[in-house]
Amino acid sequence: MRKKISNRLKKRLKRAVCVIFVLLPAIVDLSTSGSVSQYLANHFSLLNIYVFNICWFAAFIIIFRYRRYIYFVSAFLGFLPFLPWTYHIFKNMRSADEKSRVKSISRLKIASKLFPALRMHISMMMCKHVCALTTTDEYIKYHPNSPSQDVQDILDFHSMDLDVSLEKIRRNYGNHLIFSKAFLRGARLSGRSYLGFDFRGSDLAEANLEDSLFMSCFFIKSNLIKSRFAKSRIVSAHFEGAFMDQSVFTQADLFNTFFIGTQLRLSDFSGATFTKVNFDSACLSGATLPLSIEDEDTVFNLPSNISNVEWVEDAGASVRRNEFLETIRKELQKYCEELL
Repeated sequence: MRKKISNRLKKRLKRAVCVIFVLLPAIVDLSTSGSVSQYLANHFSLLNIYVFNICWFAAFIIIFRYRRYIYFVSAFLGFLPFLPWTYHIFKNMRSADEKSRVKSISRLKIASKLFPALRMHISMMMCKHVCALTTTDEYIKYHPNSPSQDVQDILDFHSMDLDVSLEKIRRNYGNHLIFSKAFLRGARLSGRSYLGFDFRGSDLAEANLEDSLFMSCFFIKSNLIKSRFAKSRIVSAHFEGAFMDQSVFTQADLFNTFFIGTQLRLSDFSGATFTKVNFDSACLSGATLPLSIEDEDTVFNLPSNISNVEWVEDAGASVRRNEFLETIRKELQKYCEELL
């Protein structure tokens, strides 16, 4: 008798689950005073809504008729509500309206946190969005001196706090994030950590890159005129062929950095520390350099035809350089060798 009751109870529970599933859209719509229906009407065509309902009822019939597929179909029903959400994201990313793009980026950031396994794929999608958007004439016309909010949000999202452990940085950003040939003039990249960012051929003129950590980053043939790297730590970075006239590196720490063939006219390196920095074929006309640059093992391939250079003495630079070297020898050098 008890077995019969339990079997009946199980059947009733399964039927109740089926009924709840099929009525779930209506229940949600009623509980939100019709806001779901209004949202669907505003953002999706009638055909999309019909397809959504057909899929929902088809799943209900399968559950009711073939109970052995209940787990598979339940998983499908759980994923189904994300389809309109995903469609809306990709639709708005191509929008000309900046506010719509910002909403899409915020939803992608939520998806990246909900599904860590898809984080790198979502990151690459954001990078391609930046490269495609910023190279259009319309974008450059309306954002000539600073990036749009959605582009700045993407840059902020993929950077990390300075106090985050290097092991966590490397685990999350082991692959290079590509922003090549992007128009990022006036971007704010200050006070953060950047690992493996690729800005080849990008326009970062007058960008704020102060007080940040740039590790294994590429700025090859980029436009960095009047860019500001003051108090930043630059490790295993490549600036070959970049245009960096009037850039500022005051109080910056540079280790294993390459300025081969770089234009550095009137750049300010006062108070900066150098360790294994390559200035081969670089133009340093009118630049401000610290006296410590001529110390042993600080630089290699310093141009022999330096002209109009102002040499500045900084008493505290050598002490800070030794502290910086001690830090990177313990924590950073092994990561540089693996990433390059």
